[in-house]
Amino acid sequence: MNLPFERVVLGGDHLGPNVWQEQPATEAMKNAADQIQAYVKAGYTKLHLDTSMRCVDDPKDKRGGLPAELVAKRAAELCVIAEKSFNESGYDGIKPVYIIGSDVPVPGGAHEELDNIEITTANQVEQTIHLTHQVFLNNGLESAQ
Repeated sequence: MNLPFERVVLGGDHLGPNVWQEQPATEAMKNAADQIQAYVKAGYTKLHLDTSMRCVDDPKDKRGGLPAELVAKRAAELCVIAEKSFNESGYDGIKPVYIIGSDVPVPGGAHEELDNIEITTANQVEQTIHLTHQVFLNNGLESAQ
């Protein structure tokens, strides 16, 4: 197609503990950190940090999901790994760009028939952005985009 490679953007979607949900959170997050590191070292620059799924030993929030604070904390943990991997790579190209959040249904599609999908409200989005921003700042991730 004659598209110069420097114009190609490689992206990873739903990076996080999703594929390791049947494992304890500590082990799943270790695997997710290895995954993030591999993506960054391979030159991926769009990283969707999706830490919203529960692992086998995770607590539930009142709606049955993972508490928002824990989702933000895990996203920051993975972002720290990505930033460190990028800085150690010596690559002087595009820094990783981060996408946070999840979507409905779950990555890869629901495993059961859905007769009702709960739409994320604007207020929930605002809360997610604010909470994640604060957790990122608390982890020294001011330069993360």
